[in-house]
Amino acid sequence: FTIIFSFTSVHIFAQDIELTDPTSLTPSEYEIIDVTLEGNEQTRAQFIINSSLLVPGNSIVYPGDIVNQAITRLYRSGLFSDIKIYVTERTATGISFKIEVEEQPRILDYELKNIKRSERNDLEELLILTPGSVITDAAIGQAKNTIRRFYKNKGYWYTSIETRTVPVEDTDNRVRLIFDIDRGEQLEIKDIVFEGNEEFSDRKLRRKMKPLKEDAWWKIF
Repeated sequence: FTIIFSFTSVHIFAQDIELTDPTSLTPSEYEIIDVTLEGNEQTRAQFIINSSLLVPGNSIVYPGDIVNQAITRLYRSGLFSDIKIYVTERTATGISFKIEVEEQPRILDYELKNIKRSERNDLEELLILTPGSVITDAAIGQAKNTIRRFYKNKGYWYTSIETRTVPVEDTDNRVRLIFDIDRGEQLEIKDIVFEGNEEFSDRKLRRKMKPLKEDAWWKIF
């Protein structure tokens, strides 16, 4: 018999190929005899096995949460878009698994659109997006934060960034990551008004505020 457990996004479903309901089985302790893998073209097999904790020689209780927990741990790595774990063999004391994964695409290169060439050059010095690395939500989030911080330091607020990926022909699961950037608004100080300054003149106070000039942008934090 073969049993398949699968996570898609946060949904869990179980399919029994031979119509045997695993929940009807009495939980028993088994030794993991073997773990095979499929679909891992870029990710090392031992990394997947160690991350899942379905390591040959370990003892587990089945049925139980061990398979669902293994899928959750693998999803948390950010390396896979789909994960399935099959029970391929079960004896009185041993159990074997097959882990089937679909890897996330990896970055070939990236483009920063709708901005000046000088800004693009400066941002490329700041962004950490290595060709061949996996495109994860965390990596995209970090890149967006870097871009927003860059423009905020230049006086821009409400910077908007949209990302998308474009498949690249004749490459193995490689994509181009596109950042569509709207710099937002650059805030400027048009006038400085002082209130309650009975001891000092406006002119004297302005001289003391040398960094803050009218008709110039200012970083407001």
